[in-house]
Amino acid sequence: MNASIFLSKLKLLGFKSFPQKTELHFDKGMTAIVGPNGCGKTNLLDGIRWVLGEQRTSLLRSSKMEEVIFSGTKDLKPLGMAEVTLVIENNQGILPVDYNQVTVTRRLFRSGESEYLLNKTPCRLKDITELFLDTGVGIHAYSVIQPEMVEAILSDKAEERRFLFEEAAGITKYKHRKKEAERKLEHTENDLLRLGDILSEVEKQTNSLRRQKGKAERYKKLTEGIKDLEIKLSQNEFENLKEQVKELEEKLKVSADSAHKTSSDLDKEEAEIEELKLKLLQIEKESATLQKRVSELSERGFQVEREISVNRERRSNLEKLIAKNKEEKENLETRLSTVKIQKEEKKEKLSQVSKEIQSQKNACEREEQILLSNDEKLKKMKERIGKLSFDHQELNENLNKLKSEKGNTIAQIEELKQREIIFAREMQSIAQNTNDISKKLKNLTSVDEDRKRVLEGKIEESKLLKKKSEQNQSDLAQLSSEEANIKSLLEGEKAKLEMLRNISIHYEGYGEGEKSVLSAKEKLSGIIDTVANLITTKPEYLKAIESALGKALQFIVCQNEKSALDAIQYLKREEKGRATFLPLDKINAIKIDSPRIKLSDHPEAIGCASELVEREPDFKRIADQLLSTVILVETLDAALKLSSQIESGFHLVTLEGEVIKTEGGLSGGSPKRISLLGREMEIQRLDGQVSQLTQRLNKLEMEKKEKENKGEKLQKALSGISVETDEFTQQIQQSEIELKTLEFEKESMKKRNSELETLTQEIAQKIDELNQKTEEHNQNVKEFEDRKEKLSSITEEEKLMLERAETFHTETFKKVNQLKIELVSLQGKEEQIKNEETRLSELISEIENILSVKEKESENSAAEIEEISQTIKEIEKKLKETFQKIEEEKASLNSKAKEQAQWQESLTLREKNLKASRGAKEKVLDQLHQLEMEKMELSSQARGIKDKISEEYQMDLESLELLVSLKTEEMENLREKVNTLKERLKSIGAVNLLALEEFQSAKKRLDFLQDQVKDLTEAKQTLISTIAKINHTAQTLFTQTFEQIRGNFQKVFEELFDGGETELRLTESEDPLESPVQISARPYGKKLLNISQLSGGEKALTAIALLFAIYLVKPSPFCILDEVDAPLDDPNTTRFLKLIKHFSSNTQFILITHNKLTMEAADILYGVTMEQPGVSKIVSVRFDKHEVVAK
Repeated sequence: MNASIFLSKLKLLGFKSFPQKTELHFDKGMTAIVGPNGCGKTNLLDGIRWVLGEQRTSLLRSSKMEEVIFSGTKDLKPLGMAEVTLVIENNQGILPVDYNQVTVTRRLFRSGESEYLLNKTPCRLKDITELFLDTGVGIHAYSVIQPEMVEAILSDKAEERRFLFEEAAGITKYKHRKKEAERKLEHTENDLLRLGDILSEVEKQTNSLRRQKGKAERYKKLTEGIKDLEIKLSQNEFENLKEQVKELEEKLKVSADSAHKTSSDLDKEEAEIEELKLKLLQIEKESATLQKRVSELSERGFQVEREISVNRERRSNLEKLIAKNKEEKENLETRLSTVKIQKEEKKEKLSQVSKEIQSQKNACEREEQILLSNDEKLKKMKERIGKLSFDHQELNENLNKLKSEKGNTIAQIEELKQREIIFAREMQSIAQNTNDISKKLKNLTSVDEDRKRVLEGKIEESKLLKKKSEQNQSDLAQLSSEEANIKSLLEGEKAKLEMLRNISIHYEGYGEGEKSVLSAKEKLSGIIDTVANLITTKPEYLKAIESALGKALQFIVCQNEKSALDAIQYLKREEKGRATFLPLDKINAIKIDSPRIKLSDHPEAIGCASELVEREPDFKRIADQLLSTVILVETLDAALKLSSQIESGFHLVTLEGEVIKTEGGLSGGSPKRISLLGREMEIQRLDGQVSQLTQRLNKLEMEKKEKENKGEKLQKALSGISVETDEFTQQIQQSEIELKTLEFEKESMKKRNSELETLTQEIAQKIDELNQKTEEHNQNVKEFEDRKEKLSSITEEEKLMLERAETFHTETFKKVNQLKIELVSLQGKEEQIKNEETRLSELISEIENILSVKEKESENSAAEIEEISQTIKEIEKKLKETFQKIEEEKASLNSKAKEQAQWQESLTLREKNLKASRGAKEKVLDQLHQLEMEKMELSSQARGIKDKISEEYQMDLESLELLVSLKTEEMENLREKVNTLKERLKSIGAVNLLALEEFQSAKKRLDFLQDQVKDLTEAKQTLISTIAKINHTAQTLFTQTFEQIRGNFQKVFEELFDGGETELRLTESEDPLESPVQISARPYGKKLLNISQLSGGEKALTAIALLFAIYLVKPSPFCILDEVDAPLDDPNTTRFLKLIKHFSSNTQFILITHNKLTMEAADILYGVTMEQPGVSKIVSVRFDKHEVVAK
């Protein structure tokens, strides 16, 4: 075969109706796939489309992708995976891969996961699509043609029609490249816009920082001037205030003495007044007691009077109650006599009504008995009629059933005769097929045994290679994991090291003066380094040494005193702040006389700090001077304990950094995150750590590379063995399936032949039985019709009798209802009389009870009146005695009131004198308070001045020497000068002191962004040029190809239609790449028409003509046609097959068809059947060998 790409195999497993592994082999020429509708033959075409990457479920005839997985049947469970494999021969290397055979596989799992494989190697859908670009193979190309696709080719949708022309012209890849270039151009333009915005913002920021830089310099100069003036002014103000405080302290002493004497006199007078108040309070208490007794007696008198009045009222009420009860008794006795008479009348009336009720009940029972008797008769009559109706209906059903059975019997006889003929033909076919199968079984058994022996050797070799490969992969994974961990750790340590080095280089954490000196170290001679950089210690002592040294960590060590003075002059000259220097010549010359302590006597102490730091020998005296009086202890409690045991002059420092001075001071809190002392130690540690990690990483990379090379070799060997094993396994499986299928078919045929012989005999016997049954049916039908007529007559007579009985029943029922209504009325009347009688009995009883109660109440009231009269006499006697005692107590109370007035007059006079004394004391205290307030105000002012200078300039006014004493006028001038400078400072506005450094950073960023804009502009021009070149190339290719197709279309159309004329035209010639394609055709003997105006058959042949016209430009290696010949009649089919045969020398054709002519023309015929519902099966026939193989 001459085809450059050749489809050799299609394998399906679990795809749609193919649950078991199914394999189809294709060869040169034509292959036809046939089978009844619904057997699953189109699922083969769906499988090819799916494996080539089809994502549209509608074209796969599914609502969702999961439906391509076998969903199960009544006997088979659903599968969890679908797999389709397409094997393509690539002998001439047309496909861009280094393989002669290309295997494309697609899998889908029910979980939703999917994968593509190219020669059993996982790949992307994009890789599959790009593999077949411009080859005529693909989900959108003309390698798969269905009836709806033929319609789409010739439809009015420009994009569907144009795609074939673009594929033939080979410009699909150019369009892909153009889209990619346009996408990149769009991104580039967006980046340019974004960079433009950023660049504009950075330019504004840079210009702003340039202005801020000038402001910052002016601000700094003014600030230093203000500082000098304010310190000088504050010194003088501070001294003046201290003098004023001393003067006030003298005045306070005098005022305090005066206040003490006044207070003493006042206390004496207040004591005397208190004695008077106590005496007066005693008299008031006695008067109050007398007053209370008078009040109690008066209250008692009032109560007695009220009690007499209440008793008199009670006596009057009881007398009235006796008179009322007498009147009510007379009325109740009269009413009781009347009620008794009414009760007797009701009793007589009740007796009369009871008799009437009994009479009515008897009449009602007689009529109900008649009604009950009639109900029984009606029930029996209805039962007889119901039975007659049921018998009539049953007779009808039996009659119809007999007639139906008779018809069925005749039909069965005809059917059995037809089956006799069919079974005879089938038995003849089975005899021929059994002989053919026996020959095939013998050949296949021998081949299968040879293949199994070879396969066992391959499997053992594969197991050994797999074991080695798995061990290698495990080692490689472990190395990769370790490499990733080390890389992550290395990046983190490098980032920390870089950050700390940058901080160290820029002297972060140091004061302005220290930064300036260290930055100018190259200019200034004799500058060595800071204390923090010259000493180290163990990590556990780091916090303690840092706290002990404090600001001394920033002290700068220099060679000699001259170096220190030069650096100080530099700081003054450049206005760069202040710094503390430690000249080595001076430090070494000083004798350190530190207090001594024997640390062995104190177990709480760790050691002297100067002995716990590491330093160069040259800097020993520096460490001794700074740390010789510092002792390290474990905890704060230990420090507090030790501070009380040693002499003053030492500082105790805990490992957490708390400091206790033996003089009494304590300090502590939260330390800074990274200390100056710990910074250099951390840099050294990180430097060593990075070096170790880098060495380990290099070693791991070498080991990993060795493992990868070994893995590739093992995988290559394993892949080769796997391919060979798969091939042998597939061949053996195929042979076994074929053997089992043949054996099963042979046995099935044998059983079937036996069954057919038995069935033939049974059919002959059954026909005789059915003929005899037909005669019996005719006799039974006549007999049933006679019985039906007689039954209808009896039923009519019974219905007439029932109608008369129902009329009598209705009249009797109405009579009974009327009697019951009258009975209910009498019973209601009887119940009403009974209720009235009961009510009257209850009323008699109630009246008699009331009369008894009234009699008893009158007797009790008379006795109570006698008792109350006696009580009133006794109470009146007590009232007289009480009034006499009240008069006696009032006389005593008047006497006490006179005595109280005398003492009150004396107290008022003494209190007046006390008030005058208190006024004098308040005056003295006010004067004292005023002096104290003035002292506090002056002290506060002095403290405010001191705190202000300390806060703003970190200087202690008390420790500064007063160089010049200013007069008041001079101080005012200084204040005006400070205010003027501050106004100038204020006029500058907000100042960014970091503007100088920020300006340099912003300038670098601006330069970088400008370079980027330049690069992107150049890239944009390059992309525009590339798109223009792609457009030109694609347009040239498309125009040339379109002209070729136009000519080919005319030739193919003439061959199919025995003449005629076609026209292909681009409707928009200005842009051929986007113009719609118009198709017109004129079959022989007709006029030129648009394709939409042709008949169905003409449309199909025109589509085929266009397909082969495109094929002549760029032949498709294989073409699958799905019932494309369906609308063609026999003459057109013959022409179509002639054209297929013509092109089959270079193109492989696979046709799904129902057309007999197409089946006859095929070289290989595959049949698709569905013996088991929902499961498709393949049977193939190769006509040149005349053999049938079930797969």
